[in-house]
Amino acid sequence: MKNYKNMKPQFDYQELIDELKSEVRAGSLTENDIIQVLRSHKADKNGYYPIIDWHYNKETMEMELAPDSLDDEEDIREKNIIREQYLEDLPVLKDMTVKACLAEMFEKSK
Repeated sequence: MKNYKNMKPQFDYQELIDELKSEVRAGSLTENDIIQVLRSHKADKNGYYPIIDWHYNKETMEMELAPDSLDDEEDIREKNIIREQYLEDLPVLKDMTVKACLAEMFEKSK
């Protein structure tokens, strides 16, 4: 698991862009859907706080992380890890549309 608090700001957003575009292609998200964005705790020299991760909206995250009778031990373990990280990030997550998030990442990648 990444320690986001100590990461240096960077603008290589290709992985995040690919992830979001894949979700849109799969129909899991639309460009108008709201996602929760995690930004670096450290600003760059221009005062910009880079996007370092994203989550589905709060309702979807609660549903995705809820216990399911079909979950095996590995599923439960994985959900618990994701839930812990999500709950740690939750106080600083900011809502943003997928479209706005992609536009910002494309712009900052230039």
